[in-house]
Amino acid sequence: MFDHIIGIVHKRKPLIHSITNYVSMNDCANILLACGGAAIMAEDTLEVRQITAICDGLNLNIGMLNENKLEAMLVAGRSAAALHHPVVLDPVGAGASDFRNSAALRIIKEISPTVIRGNISEIKALAVGMADINHSKGVEANDIDRITEDNIYDVAAFALDYENPDTLDMPLIRQCLSDLSTTGKTVLPIYDFTTESRSSETETLDLKGGVCIVEGIHALNPELTGLVKGDDVYRIYAGLREEYCIDGRRVINTQDIRLCRRTLRDAAARGRSPAKTLAMWDRVLDGETRYIKGFKTTADFLLDTSFTYELGLIAKLLRPVSQRFTLEGHNAELWDETARRFEHVAPVELELLPADSMLREFYAGEV
Repeated sequence: MFDHIIGIVHKRKPLIHSITNYVSMNDCANILLACGGAAIMAEDTLEVRQITAICDGLNLNIGMLNENKLEAMLVAGRSAAALHHPVVLDPVGAGASDFRNSAALRIIKEISPTVIRGNISEIKALAVGMADINHSKGVEANDIDRITEDNIYDVAAFALDYENPDTLDMPLIRQCLSDLSTTGKTVLPIYDFTTESRSSETETLDLKGGVCIVEGIHALNPELTGLVKGDDVYRIYAGLREEYCIDGRRVINTQDIRLCRRTLRDAAARGRSPAKTLAMWDRVLDGETRYIKGFKTTADFLLDTSFTYELGLIAKLLRPVSQRFTLEGHNAELWDETARRFEHVAPVELELLPADSMLREFYAGEV
């Protein structure tokens, strides 16, 4: 495949516009020439739009960034996007400063690069907001981000977008639902949340003439509901609807409660640190908008899972979580801001949580 790609490059001789740093400028030009392409460098806003227009691709490198160069990158990037040219972004040193982080994220948001290439520390800083000057090693990857046999599952989980329905094992789901429809029985895999992987154990399910409840964030996705005959499906969308005010000012919203539910559940039952849960939060919200909320209107019933006494349970658990785990940077700010919203709430002892309450999923375990 690589030989085939190089052959295409030699045949087409693409001209690539590079806005890069002075350290790598000469190397970029020579590498492009060696591969069979050609290079041109321009970084003034007076000409980058025209230069990009005559090229076949755009390479952006933020290694030596300033406001003028950032603006040139954005102008060239918009031009490349309008022409459907591939754009490569190298977020050099992402995580080392607020300016680099905001610049890289702005380029990503406004241009949607075709490829983002970086070391694991740079990608982490952009993907989950792990920007921390004490964590950053400049343009090099931090040793604590090194992939080893001990952390390979954590690295794989970081790279996996759990909110994307493409992560579902659709052939297995299809087989299980087909078995249930025809025989009322099937064998289900068991997922181990502590290792974030499927375990070797299975569970036999026998409906015995009853109904099957398919629960999960993608349960209303037509890819799933379409596997069962229409008359046999009843769709329920579970969500939070209550928000809480003091003197007419909203102090606790549904998003605050959902974040606490997820963080406390993961710490108690899934062996996941609050830092990891909080780092995934922005991705969770984005995934809900893209993959989940659009199917809310297809529901036959909207279930409000709000419980006013839940605020007291959260207030009771926030302090021990804060004491046991050390959070830094963006994660610490997010958690501290959330915790402050519950300062006006009287704690409720966990022993008062009803035995049959659905809230036991979130608050029954020991943090």
